[in-house]
Formats: sequence, structure tokens, C-alpha cells
Amino acid sequence: MQKTIQLSEQEATLRQLLLDVSEYIGTLDGCSRPVLRFTGGWVRDKLLGTGSKDIDIGIDCMTGFKFGTLMNQYLEQPEAQARYPKSVLGKLAKIAANPEKSKHLETVTTKIMGLEIDLVNLRKETYTEESRNPQMEFGSPEDDALRRDATVNALFYNLDKSEVEDLTGRGLEDMERGVLKTPLSPYQTFKDDPLRVLRAVRFASRLGYRIDEEDEQAMADGGIRDALKLKITRERVGIEVTKMLKGPNQHRALQLIDRLGLYHTIFTDFGSDSSDSAKTDSWKRAYDQARTFDLGDPAETGSDHTTDVIKGILLRNPDDVYHMWLLCAFVPWARVSPSVPTKTKGKASLTPAATAAREGIKTDNNTVNLVDNAAMHLDDITQIKDTTVSESPSTTSPLKRKRDQTTREIQGMSIRQWGPSWRSSVMYAILTQITESPNEDHPELLESYATWLSTLKNLDLLEAYQLKPLITGDKLSKALEEKPGKWMSKALEMVIAWQLRNPDETNPDAAISEVMSRKKDLGLGLGMTVNSDIFTPQLAQAALVMRGRSAEFGDPGSMTGFGTSSSQDDPETHFSDLSSYLRQATLKPSAAAENNAAATHLCEWIISTISPTDIFAEENPYGTESGQSGRGASARFRRGEEARWVDVIRQGLQLLERMQTLGLLYTNKEEGNEPSASLVACLASFTDPQDPWTDGEETRELADDILSSYLSPLLEEEEEQAGKKSQVLEKLLIELLRSHIKPLFAKSTPPILTDAGRKKTLSTFPDNSNGSTQTTSNMDTTTKPWKYTSPHIVTVFQWILSHMTTSMISSHWPLIIPPLLTILDDISIAYKIHGCHLLRLLLAVAPASLLERSGLGEVFHDTLVPHLLYLPTLTPEEESLPLLDATYDTLIALTLARFPGRESGAAKIKALDGIFRYGIVKGHAHAGENVRIAELLMKKSADLVGAMGIYAVKHLKDLLPMVSVTLTAPFALAYPPLLMAALGVLRAVVARAWPRVGYHRGDILEGLVVCWCRIADDDDKASGEVLAVRAEIKEVARTVVRIIGDDEEGRSDLRMLGDHDSRLRAILAV
Repeated sequence: MQKTIQLSEQEATLRQLLLDVSEYIGTLDGCSRPVLRFTGGWVRDKLLGTGSKDIDIGIDCMTGFKFGTLMNQYLEQPEAQARYPKSVLGKLAKIAANPEKSKHLETVTTKIMGLEIDLVNLRKETYTEESRNPQMEFGSPEDDALRRDATVNALFYNLDKSEVEDLTGRGLEDMERGVLKTPLSPYQTFKDDPLRVLRAVRFASRLGYRIDEEDEQAMADGGIRDALKLKITRERVGIEVTKMLKGPNQHRALQLIDRLGLYHTIFTDFGSDSSDSAKTDSWKRAYDQARTFDLGDPAETGSDHTTDVIKGILLRNPDDVYHMWLLCAFVPWARVSPSVPTKTKGKASLTPAATAAREGIKTDNNTVNLVDNAAMHLDDITQIKDTTVSESPSTTSPLKRKRDQTTREIQGMSIRQWGPSWRSSVMYAILTQITESPNEDHPELLESYATWLSTLKNLDLLEAYQLKPLITGDKLSKALEEKPGKWMSKALEMVIAWQLRNPDETNPDAAISEVMSRKKDLGLGLGMTVNSDIFTPQLAQAALVMRGRSAEFGDPGSMTGFGTSSSQDDPETHFSDLSSYLRQATLKPSAAAENNAAATHLCEWIISTISPTDIFAEENPYGTESGQSGRGASARFRRGEEARWVDVIRQGLQLLERMQTLGLLYTNKEEGNEPSASLVACLASFTDPQDPWTDGEETRELADDILSSYLSPLLEEEEEQAGKKSQVLEKLLIELLRSHIKPLFAKSTPPILTDAGRKKTLSTFPDNSNGSTQTTSNMDTTTKPWKYTSPHIVTVFQWILSHMTTSMISSHWPLIIPPLLTILDDISIAYKIHGCHLLRLLLAVAPASLLERSGLGEVFHDTLVPHLLYLPTLTPEEESLPLLDATYDTLIALTLARFPGRESGAAKIKALDGIFRYGIVKGHAHAGENVRIAELLMKKSADLVGAMGIYAVKHLKDLLPMVSVTLTAPFALAYPPLLMAALGVLRAVVARAWPRVGYHRGDILEGLVVCWCRIADDDDKASGEVLAVRAEIKEVARTVVRIIGDDEEGRSDLRMLGDHDSRLRAILAV
């Protein structure tokens, strides 16, 4: 094979530029002239005639970053500027050394003349048993070639000689033979880095090469498969799989995965008991058929027409083709039943196929939803297809139009339910049914799908999911003379169904008539008239009887039927009936007894109906019903009904509001008309707008208004009754703690606490090597009902704490501490964050002496400190940020509360020192390139400096270099919020630790000066955020200059900087 490559004009110019840079470097003192090579994939692709815009440049004697810096320096020379345009080199993106991620040497990425360039030194790799990330060091060209995953990827193009170098001695030969082979022993190569197994599959499918027999044997080895499971992150697996499925020969990739026994190593959920349940015995049929659809080969199906129909409707564009291959990969999971339901936050259980996609290849949410929809609707699709094909009329009989109308409605509404990805879902059903066919030949199955899809096309239903109603909800509400409400969504669906039955109708009046004829189905126009102005159980019962449901409520003379299971099934309808009546009801004093009895029953039923249950639990691994697998009726309920129950809750609160207006909210008559703890607990459940069942400010404000009105006699201070009111409020809060909070936390009380809410002594505290205060299972619904069956109780607890006084806290400490510490120490990050908020509420009123006397100040501190290291990548950024934010604020508040006076100043500073060293310093070291984490740490550093005051000077030696590095980073302007946070630290330092500013002026001035000059360099392109940074630098610098300028040495440094660069005089003028 040829050993020379014909360069394009761009590539030839790039080669000459790099050679010129190399010659220039050779003239510098202490530098050797580097030998440069184009490496890897670019050489392979050029030899294959395909070309590439991505070029890796191997350097033999320096890092990529150093070479890139010197190349910038060369381009500033007059002779270089005359030869090359100023814009020839893009910005250099430095990738710093990071040993933990196997980046032991700095590299650089940039763009030159439209080519993506990586500058990297030639290197040698040494592997360990524990990781695929090697130890790297400078290496020879031979070392660099031998470390690569395949001989055809180990070819170099020497820029000096303008020829291809085959340092493995086999690359060109293997390319000519079409063979993929590792340069070294395949078993050791794949064991060192098991990801190379997937890369071999990808390159074999992309290049059309066969894999060497010895390499195939190593790839199929059980030990290699285990290493692939243990050493490679699922994100990296997912990246390789995505490249395969978007490549030119997806069939070949899946075929190799199947043949080498890699399926359960790749497409799986290792955390599930059903991880090996996916059957691949007949998977070959699926990917063979997918190839037929992709290539349109009629020989595979026996019917060119059948293939054309299916392909023409389902595979409209490259995205549809990619989705077909993606779903084909998860066909073996189609019929797997989940052993334990898996759910995403706030959503219902995923199908096993979707779980495998999420956990096996860590794909994005859109792809998980695509797989989930396809698997979830599989049976619906096959059933509707079979029904349609079997009932398709073969003649033009008088019944055909009626049948078409019915078919059009059923099919159209089904497609709307399946959503925009219905085509992919149908393709998944086809591929799945092919694997289940008793015969390898399946023309009849494909013909049935072609017939059904042709029917959908003839009925113009292919885009039914986009169909909009002829009339808006507002116009429909006016036409029906009804107030907007929950009925509207159902009514608009009626309009859509009518449009599907009557595709040629465009008059909205006809659609309105359709809805009006079905008002009873919407719970509207009941024809109810109220002939009495007395609210009695009998009359409320009569309203229900008019809807024909009297049997559900037993004796018409009582309301005891409310809250039965049958009535719970349809709460909206019952709420609608009662709301219609209450809007018209007035009261007669003569009916007071009946009114109160009826109100009591009504309140009890409403409370039991709207109180949040496990539908809204943040995490419940056991599903919603004992024995449910998570995909039956229970799971479907959780998927679709959470939003419905939010509306039900709002309707229930509106009923309670109306009853409060009528004076019908019940109280404890036996206790002298004192407030009902059950009612207050129910209303308090909706006082946090962040809760999924509260659904924002509207519901919270409604609940708050009812609570305020209901408790106004207790919350409105009047001097002559203040003591009595305080006693009644305290009694209510304690009743809530005892009857509603304590029972739900009884089985998960931290073992570190005594019954009196104090810290146990070492002699009584059980061994707990992991340092947690919890020993009960975090996944047990029996020990944590507050988490898995009654998630609203945490919000009730929050409401209680917000209304407690110092004396109440002191008197009832044992009722407060166990639930608080349990929530704070829960495994769930969401509950940890909530626990921090609850602790801050407690600290606002708890006496410092009680914290220390009970020993719980230290317990809270020790529980919070480990949260400081919940950092990416072990903790996702979206979870880490709010947890760190809440933890730092709570730790600082706790420290200030524990040590309030001057006499405890040393203890306070010691605690704050620990937070800084354990949290800020360690956190910053692990933050890496995560700028949002770094921003938060800077903000919390400023808070700590403010809390420590002058005692912060001991930490300036660690803190100020962090600030300086942040302000001088080459790409700092890409994220201005981090710069603002760093400047906030400097503000705190000069305000609180100003006596040591002069001593540390080097770090401070370096950060301010470099950042100021960088902004000045790009002043004409500066965004609003960058201009704000510039203004802040100016403000901080003014204070720094005032402090430094107090002595002659400081003034001299400032003048020197101003003389060196005139731009600095704007901020450093003495």
C-alpha cells in the first residue's frame, strides 16, 4: 500500500505552518526542534480516501500546551505575520494535566483554517488492575504507536519526510487486508482498557473490516467482559454505542455484539434482578429486518411493496433510521417484567427496556422516553393493528362510512396517546413481533403492518398527534356558559374526537353542539336546583342522588359514606356536586346542629381525599401496592394521575375555603371549640410551593389563606388574651407533633439519641462504623412511612417549626429532635437539603445553651460536615449545588448559634476553621473544571470570611491563591459569575482582614491586574456580564489601593505596574 499522502491545500498550508513553528522553536534557548507527526485516524482516513477535518498532531519533545504557546509566540513575529494571516490560529483551549482522569500531560485543542487540531506529546502508557486510565509519560514514536487500539489506527504521517510511518510493522498490511488487529497482545490490550472492545466493534462496522480471530477470542473472554463491566463508566459505553448506531453499518455492529456475547455487558441494568432476563436467542431476526428496512432489500421480505409501504411511512429521515436501530438494540427487553419498579424523580416507573437504556448506556432523557414509550405501548399497538386489519371492509358497503368514522376516531386518538414518536414505537412493535414469530419467515406479519399503515395514511391520520381543536377552551367555556375548570381538558378531547370522526367539518358550532350534548359526561348542567337555604346532610345527599350514585353513600340521612373507596375513585365529580351546592347555600340558625354534623363529615372526607400519599413520594422502590410489579394498573395510575391529583387537591381546598366562608370548618367541640389538628395538618401540607402536590404559589396561597382565617383568633395578638392564645396555639402544635409527626418517625429514630432528645454517651451508643446516625434501611417503607407513604408530613413539620417559640422548643425538645435529625441524615439528597432548612428554622429560636447542654450541637455539626464532599462527579452537579449551598449556610448558622458570646469566641473560630479546611479547600481541589461548583465555593468563602472577621487572616495563604488562579485563568471570561464570586471574596477580605492585605498584595494584585487586562483586550466584544466584572474590579481595586498605598513599598509596586502597562492606571492610581 502507498506510503505517501496527497495533502489538500488547507493541509499543505497547515504542514508548512507547523514546520515553520518547529524551526522557530529550534532557535530558542533551551529548546530542541520538535519532530511533528499527524497521527491516528486522520492518516487512516486519508489512505482510505475519505479524508478528515480532525487532526491529532504528535510532538516528540514537549507538551501540547507548550508547543501551542510557542506557536502563538511565533505568529507574533513580523516574518510570520507576513506569511500567515492573523486569523490563521484560533484560540488555544488548554486541557490541564489531571492524574485522576489519566491526563498526566497538558494538551491543547485549537482550530486552524477550519481544521480541528489537537496538540499532544507522544506518550507511553502503564496500566493498573483497578482502572482503565493509564499512567502516562513522554514516549518515543514507537511507544505511542504500540499503545493504540488497532494497527490501522497507529499509522503516522511524518511532516519532515512527508511520508507514512508504520511503526507497528503491520498497519499498512492490515489495512490492505481489511483486518482489525491490536498492535500488542489482544488479551492484555483489552484487559488494560476494556473500552477498546467497543471501539473494535465500532471500527469494524464503520470500516467494513473483519476482526482478527485472536482478537475476537479475547473480546469474547469472560474476564474481559467482566472488566468491561467494572472498569468502564456507562457514560463511555453509551458514547461508543451511539457512534455505532449512527455509523454507516449498524447491522454489523449489533451482529458483532450478538456473536461475541456482549449484549448483557452493554444493554443492561446491573442494579436489577432482571438484568439477564433479556433474551437474545432470536434477536438476529430483528437486526436483520432493520437492515432490510434501512437498505430496502426486497429479497429479505419477499415483497417490495410491503417494505416500501412500511419504510415510506415510518422511516422519513435519518433520525427515524437512527431511532429504529436504537430501539432494535432493546428488542430483547420488550417482554421482560420488572422485579422492582424503577422510577425517575416525580414520575412513574420506567419499563425494563427504558431502565436498561438509562442505566446501561446512560443515554439522555429524550432517548429514555423514546424507549419507554415504545415498550409501554407495544401491546396497544399490536392490538389496534390486529383489530383494524381484521375489520377492514373489503367492499364499499353502506356501513363503510360509519366504520371509517369509528376507525378514524379510535386510531387517531391512539396516535395522539402514543405521541410524536409513534412511528418509532410502531417500528419497535414490528421488530419485537418478528422475534416472536414461530417461523423465521414473516411476510404475513409485515403485510398486516403495511395494510394497517396504509389505512392510517388513507384516513389522513399520520399526523393526528398534531391535531388542534377547532375551538379554544375560553370560547368553549363561554359557549357552554360554564366557568373554566377541569372539565375543559376532557371537553377539548371530545372536540378532537369529533373532528376525527368528521374530518371535513370546519364549523366550530358543530363541535360545540357535540360537547353540549354530552355535558352530563363532563359533570356539567346537572339540573340541580336548591329549594332550601339550609345546608343539611340530607340535601347534600340529594345532590348525589340526582347523579344516580346514592348506593355509594349508604343511608341518605347521613354523610358517613364519604371517604369510602368507591367515592375516592371519582373525587372530582363529588367535589363538583358539593361545590355547585355550596355556591348557592346559605345558613339558618335553626339548622346549626345538622350543619355542624354535616360539616364534620365533609371535612373528614375532603381531608382524607386530598392529603398527599405515596403517589407523590420522592422515591419508593416498592411501587404503590404490595405485590405490584410496577407496570400494571398501579404504575399507570402513578404515571398519569399525579397531575390529576394536583387538580383534585386544588378543588378540595376551594371547597374548604367556601366552608370557611360559611363558618362550617369543624373544630374539636370536646376541647372547647379549639382548632382541629387533622384539618391544620392537612392545610399545612400545602404551604411549601416546592412540593409536587402543591404545584406552585396558587395552591400555597389558597392553603395559607384558609389557615390564616381559620387560626386568626390564635395568630392575632391581643394583650388581654395573648397568654391564653399562646397556650391554645402551643397545645395545637404539640398535638400535631404527637399525633401526626411522632408516629411516622417512631421506627427510624437515630440511635444516637436518648428518649429525652439528647446525645447518648459513648457507653450506650451502638457501633456504627460508617459514621452515620442512621442504622435503619433507607429503602424500607415500614420504617420510613414519612418518606414513602406520607411525604407531606415533612412540610407539616416545617410549618410547626415555623410557629414555635423559644419556650415551646425548650419544653418539647424530645418531640422535635428525632424527626429533624432523621430527615437531615436521610440518604436522599433532597431530604438532606430539606433537613438543612428545618435545622435553620430551629436555630432561629432554639437557645444556645440547650444545643450544647443536650450535646446536639456537635451531633448536628458531625451530620452536616460529610455533606461538604458531595461533589461532582460522584454526585451530579444538579444535586451537589443545592446540597452544598444549604449545608454551608446551615453549618455557619449552627456555629454562630452554638457559640454566641465572646467567651466562646475561640470555639466558634475553631469550628469555622474546620469548615474552611474540610469544605472550601478540599472542595476547591476536587471541583476541577466545574465552574458552578467553584462559583458556589467562592461565595461561601466570602460568607466564612465575614463570619470569622479578622481571624480569617490565617486562611489567606490558601484562599487568596485560589482567588488569583480563578481571576487569571485563560478562559475565565467564559463564565463571568465565577469572577464576580471571586471578587466577592476579595471584598470580604479587604473588609474583614485588611491588616494583612499588604502582605498578600502579590496574589491580590495579580488577580485584579490580569483579569482587567484580559477584559481590556476584548473590550469591544465584552458582554453585559463582563462589563459588570470590570466595574467590580474597579471598586475592589480602589479599596485595595487605599490599603496598600499606606506604605512606600506598596506605592512603589502600584506605580511600577502602572508604568509597565498604562491600562492599569485606571485601577491602580495611588
